[in-house]
Amino acid sequence: ADENAARIILDAAANLTYEDVFTDRREDWEPEAAEFGMKDPLVTLRILFRDGEQVTARIGDSADPEDHAYYYLTVDGDDRLYAIASGTVEDLRSEKELLHPVRQIQIFSALLDRITVKDGTGATVKEWALQGKVSDRDAAENWLVTAPFTYPADYDVIKNMRDTAESLRLGVYIGSAKDLNLADYGLDQPGTEIAFHMAEGSTGTVSDAGVYDVSDWEERTVTLALGSPKSEMVDYVLSDGEVYTINHFSISTFTQTDPIDTAARYLVSTPLNSLDSVMVEQQGKETVHYALIHQDSQDTAGNDHEDISADRCIRNGEEIPYETFAAAYERLLTVTVSGRLKDGYTVKEPHTKYTFRTVSAGTHTIELSDYDGMHDVVSMDGHTLFYLIRDGMTELP
Repeated sequence: ADENAARIILDAAANLTYEDVFTDRREDWEPEAAEFGMKDPLVTLRILFRDGEQVTARIGDSADPEDHAYYYLTVDGDDRLYAIASGTVEDLRSEKELLHPVRQIQIFSALLDRITVKDGTGATVKEWALQGKVSDRDAAENWLVTAPFTYPADYDVIKNMRDTAESLRLGVYIGSAKDLNLADYGLDQPGTEIAFHMAEGSTGTVSDAGVYDVSDWEERTVTLALGSPKSEMVDYVLSDGEVYTINHFSISTFTQTDPIDTAARYLVSTPLNSLDSVMVEQQGKETVHYALIHQDSQDTAGNDHEDISADRCIRNGEEIPYETFAAAYERLLTVTVSGRLKDGYTVKEPHTKYTFRTVSAGTHTIELSDYDGMHDVVSMDGHTLFYLIRDGMTELP
């Protein structure tokens, strides 16, 4: 049994107390036992002690119909009719399903590198995947929508999905899949399956004693098959051969999110502290290369580490004020697309190309090509969905 649920019942049984005595005489209530709910008790409680003694108590109807603060109580071998507090009654009425331990799923956002949603046929209908390693400094910015199309994913949306995945919790245990009629729960042929893939890696937590504990994890996948709703708030779910309930709104983050709404609208996704260099190539103009130099420093304990804040910028071999570049780059980070292209558009040769290299050795490209007299087609890392107003990219120094 679940430790916490069992403790509540044991405490209620071991400390069974009454609030009042309505009568000391059995003849006052027994002829009208049905009126007090004792013909079909709400709860029948049998307590067995180690020395063989047994106590049987029966809880009937509410003795306080308006507030339901007290219930009728009788004890076998005792003539009295008692009042028992409703709190004790609720503790003793724990549903059987709540007593079963819930083997919680473990999803770590720091190790998550792929989220896949499949339909009832097993076909992938939505997918988001990390490009690179989970240990990369800029891993959070390197996610792609990989189904039903391919395009860089929005950082904030992916962060919310990863955080939601980590906080997913199974609710009430329903039973083992082999012992249930899965059709009753919409799980004989699940309409949706969600797979959370995690890379091999380590996670750390701070214990109650203030010690930082590190746990190593192998590569693994957590799979949830979704069944029919139990209510507006709760759905049935199959996890590792067992059926549980799960919060409808938390799981809907993955089932109801439209992939197009997760595509990045910001053109530049590499934050300044993850940037190693930028190269700008324009037709008929000089290619401009910006290299950022990261300085080594020591922390207060004297340990060497890399300072992720660059304080030097080299433009085509000549140093320029880092602050000037940083201010211009921050403006570049705010540029967003102007609209979505129609399906079937053919991308032309680019007239401008930006190449961003990261401190983790990753590469991101933005290519701009003619669309109409007022807009450019945007291709990010070779993938095209949107257009940008002409000259929408703010200038670097």
